[in-house]
Amino acid sequence: MRKAETLAVLICTVGTASLSGCGMASLNDNDSEVVVDEIVASSEENAAVSADVIPDEETATADTVVTEDSLVHKVSDSGEAKSVFLSKVAESAGVSADKIKYYLIDDFDSDGYYEGFVLDNNELDEDTNTCRGKIWFVNDEGCTVLHDDWEYVVNEDDTVLGEWKLDDRNFIYFNESYTTAAVSAVYYVEDSEVYESDISKKGFVTRVGKTGDFNLTFSAYDYMYTYDIGKEDEASNMGHTWKIYYYFYDSYDMDFREYGGTAITENELEKICGFDLAGEIRQSGYQINEIFRRGNGIINMMWVSKV
Repeated sequence: MRKAETLAVLICTVGTASLSGCGMASLNDNDSEVVVDEIVASSEENAAVSADVIPDEETATADTVVTEDSLVHKVSDSGEAKSVFLSKVAESAGVSADKIKYYLIDDFDSDGYYEGFVLDNNELDEDTNTCRGKIWFVNDEGCTVLHDDWEYVVNEDDTVLGEWKLDDRNFIYFNESYTTAAVSAVYYVEDSEVYESDISKKGFVTRVGKTGDFNLTFSAYDYMYTYDIGKEDEASNMGHTWKIYYYFYDSYDMDFREYGGTAITENELEKICGFDLAGEIRQSGYQINEIFRRGNGIINMMWVSKV
């Protein structure tokens, strides 16, 4: 005999009458919070920045500082930065300069000097809406490969690299493309050096409006587990799911942190919703496992069915 278990997560927002979820037949699909199986990041949602937009300086300036090893020319002019940085990447990557289309060049850490993020290819795969190549980080001292050869999502506004400008730190991101999902790589610059954010490469990250809140969508194939009785350790997974995790920008740590949550009872949930939601789910044949209330007011409910 084979058995199947179906996992489900309900998400509802405190203070509103609308509820959403998946895996429960009695819930209205039109009201569900659905993450579409789509890897193209919208320009409005992700605030992608065009590679051609580089802040202009009224006066071109450049300083030379002495280090123990050599004299390093610190680039503090936008026009010079574009010319110098793209030439460095083209030479290191072994490509011609006209192969470079997708890049961001700016003074990301506001120290008066420029840095850049550059994709060393411009050939669009129209079937997958991706561009393959290496992504480089470049500053005054040279350029290094930030991300090995891969396919990256090309956004609707024909950009690959985007930027989130927050109160005291700017984050640069791009999306790795996979068959049925995208995964966001996120970085920041400090003292002209690049660092990877804590939220990087955990899922597909989108900004919630213009706030400091961000959603991380984790893609998995775990909607249903099937197994033979007595052979649970040989269970197979099937069914695509998208799980949303809720993050905020923490100005103290200057990085992203997930909203914490506390367990609540079914009675507490009923008071929040105004009706016995847990009872309705149970009457539909599901077993409720956990209910959590997040710091941003979102309630997560997890239930399972066995057939």
